[in-house]
Amino acid sequence: MRIIAPVVSKFESICSSMPWIVKRYMSFYDKVLDREIALAGISETDTVLNIGCGSIPFSAIYIAEKTGACVFAVDIDQKAAASAERCIAKLGMSGQVFCSHGAGQTVPCHGITVALTALQSSPKRAILEHLMHYTQPGTRILFRRPQPRLIHQYDALPEDVPVEDEIQQYMSTFISSVMYLRSA
Repeated sequence: MRIIAPVVSKFESICSSMPWIVKRYMSFYDKVLDREIALAGISETDTVLNIGCGSIPFSAIYIAEKTGACVFAVDIDQKAAASAERCIAKLGMSGQVFCSHGAGQTVPCHGITVALTALQSSPKRAILEHLMHYTQPGTRILFRRPQPRLIHQYDALPEDVPVEDEIQQYMSTFISSVMYLRSA
């Protein structure tokens, strides 16, 4: 039975309208996101897709603030996507971070140069296959690998798809961030 993702979702939904809590919540992920930005080499010339942004789209906001990249954030939960859009507006980032409702395995991704998929997103194989098929060659695709003890809480990454690079993370829920590269 998966309980972590629903609890986090509820917490984010409650807190998403309070900018001071949003900023504090985001601070727990600063080092994680700094490592992911470095892993993928994200810069202001990139267009980033954040799949599974939740009600507090902290990854999308942080990447936009830190790199100057344009970020599109999507969530399969329509209420979470609407909360994320309001959260982005309250933070004054509506011109740089764009939020919508959508599924990672069907979201339009033309022009995307980097994709970051949240730990709780699923089905990971279908999302990865979609991104590998519909993005341009050279697109960097990042996923967070769950801690082994929590594999029953999150959809597993496909083991038969070669990983381009991986960086250790020190979070209680995920052990690393992996990067796949869309080949020609």
